Amino acid sequence: DLVTLARTSPIEDTLIVQLAPLGTPRLPMTTVEIGGAVSRFTFNAPLLRELRHVEFVNECGRRGELNGYREIFLHRVGGDATLGAFPASSKLDPNPALIEALKTLGHDAMDAWLKTNFANLGRRSTMPMDAVAPASRHPRC
Repeated sequence: DLVTLARTSPIEDTLIVQLAPLGTPRLPMTTVEIGGAVSRFTFNAPLLRELRHVEFVNECGRRGELNGYREIFLHRVGGDATLGAFPASSKLDPNPALIEALKTLGHDAMDAWLKTNFANLGRRSTMPMDAVAPASRHPRC
């Protein structure tokens, strides 16, 4: 799990490279689009659960209710808007041009992320957790 991974690492930051968009750019209307949305939700469910767990542990630590825990700084690189434009079937497409295009998108996303967030590494999370784990959903520590 992410908490154990982060706690056992000497590095304060955890970078998630998200390949499947969290949401859908628009309401799916066809059976293929609905199937793709279900696939994304199913794929992302364990990640969202882990992120909620990390935020819960971080919140308990901020309140001073966990001894010996340091905050886990979470960061996410993902091309939600760009990747969301690809159909679910593209995951199974071995077309070299598609793979090269995805590689370029990944490099561009990482370059943009580093320009915006590099100074935050080791200092604070850059991943907005309110959308993933709203405070009202946290149980008491």
